[in-house]
This record gives sequence, C-alpha cells and structure tokens, in this order.
Amino acid sequence: MNLTERILQDDELREKPPVLFDIGASTRLPEAWRTLAKYATCVAFDPDARQMGHLETASRDYRKLLVYPAIVHAEIDGEVDFYLTRSPECSSTLPPDADSLRCWRFAPFFEVEKVVKLPAVTLKTVLRETGLDRIDAYKSDTQGTDLRLFRSLPPELGRRILSLEFEPGIIDAYRGEDKLWQLLAAMEKEGDFYLANLTLHGSVYLPSGQEAKLKRWQRRLVSAAFREAPGWGEARYLNRLHEGRGFGRREYLLGWIFAMIEQQPGLALELADKGRALCGDALFEEMAAATLRSIPYRTSALKRIWRKIREFSR
Repeated sequence: MNLTERILQDDELREKPPVLFDIGASTRLPEAWRTLAKYATCVAFDPDARQMGHLETASRDYRKLLVYPAIVHAEIDGEVDFYLTRSPECSSTLPPDADSLRCWRFAPFFEVEKVVKLPAVTLKTVLRETGLDRIDAYKSDTQGTDLRLFRSLPPELGRRILSLEFEPGIIDAYRGEDKLWQLLAAMEKEGDFYLANLTLHGSVYLPSGQEAKLKRWQRRLVSAAFREAPGWGEARYLNRLHEGRGFGRREYLLGWIFAMIEQQPGLALELADKGRALCGDALFEEMAAATLRSIPYRTSALKRIWRKIREFSR
C-alpha cells in the first residue's frame, strides 16, 4: 500500500471522507481525482445529458457519486434558460456573443440549436440536501459563470476548500460572462490560495471574410499554419492552509495529497511541516520524506532543470 492510500485510509478520513464537487461534468470527471475516487464522495452536475453517459462507469470508481442533472446557479432554485449549442461543451446559461465570435474559427461550436428551460439549483441548496458541510476539491467549468458560483458559497466554507479549478474566458464568448482577469483579481483578494497552475487554450483568429480569401488547400492547413490565440484559461488554485484558520490534521493530510497531485512539492513540504508541528504525528515525517524523494524523478522537473541549464550556457 502506498503512502497516499494509507493517508486516505486514516481514521479521520474514514470518518470524514474527501468531498469533491464537479460543476460541468460533461465528458469526464477530473483525471486528477482518480487517486481519491474509491475513498471519496463526488457530487457531479450537468444539465446537458448528451455527454453524461460516462457517469454510469464513474459511479463504480467512487465511494459515492451523487449526480445532479441540473444547472448550478448563483441565485435561482427553479428553472432558467439554457442555451444548447452545437457543441455540448459550449452550452451555457449565458447567450453566446455571436458578433464577437465571428472572428474566431471555433465560432460554429457556439451556434445555438435551441433554448430550453431546465432545472437549476444553488450550491447552498445542494449542501443542505446532501447534508455535506465541506468541499475539499472544487472544479467549475460553467461557460461564463465560474466566479459568481464560487462567490455564492458560504464564505467560511469557500475558504476551507483545498483545491480549486476554474475555466474562465479571455475573449468575448458569452454575454455578461466572468472573465479570467476578474477571477485572478478576486482570488488574489481571497489571500488563502495561490495559483498553482494556469494553462491557456484558444482558437485561431480568422474572421469569415478573411478565410474566404484563402485557397482551398490553405484552409485545410489553417490549424497547423496559424498560431492559436488564448481564448480561455484553466486555472488551478491550492489552499495554503494558513495557521489560525482552524485547519486540523485532516486538512493537512488531504492538502498534501492535492499538492502532490499538482506537482507542487514546495507546498507539500510546507504542509507536512505544519502538520507535524500541529499534531506531532510521525506520518507527516513520512510525507515530507516522500516529497523529497519524488522531486528528482519528476519528468517535468527534469525538463525545466535541463532548459535552465541550456539557457545559462548560452
């Protein structure tokens, strides 16, 4: 049994298993959660049933999987308009900004096929219905409403989340959407989290009128010949677990696991030290030692080191 599994079978985590919230669970649940799955309760949300078949398989992987086939809304428990787009991943409670999207090659994905009324639920209602008093990992991919949903959580609960993931936009894809710059500013004010990873994704800027000027063979090569411009970001935050916030042994154990998943050994070492100082538990010494052993064998770390050596030698 490896160290992570031993931690997940600790008495405190048996009594209070990890709780994971996935808002916008179409296609798949986060791969990073696979390590925790058989020990965790996962609450998954998505109103668009076209790509939710994977949850039947996922239910066998998780200790408990609760599925809400509903929109998560910041304010409304009831029904709201939902814009079903050609690509299910682009469907949203916000209308796509068709005028702005015309300049982007992936604009057809956002074409609205129909507008339907779908059930909506707030996170406060979900917490009350499920009886859950905590969220340990929170992932939100809602096509434009990530920040407002996070802000709709009870503040004390939100500050205690250990791992956060958002996918806010950069370009004008939806009307009235929460943007990446707004999320970055809001999370900086929170003070308890740091940005552990930011991956940018995008599309080719090519207005339809300009694409018409290309020859047929040139159009076929657009994806390879044109550099994509950033269109949205995938931002991951980790909780620093500051002293004086009421964090206990359970949070330091789980926080270490999330830090290791995100390949953040600096935070993992810090949390192991804090846990050992708080609890005097030899398990945290093992965690610190395991963190140090893991560093030389990380492929990504070796690549970064080799890149720095080459830059220095120029």
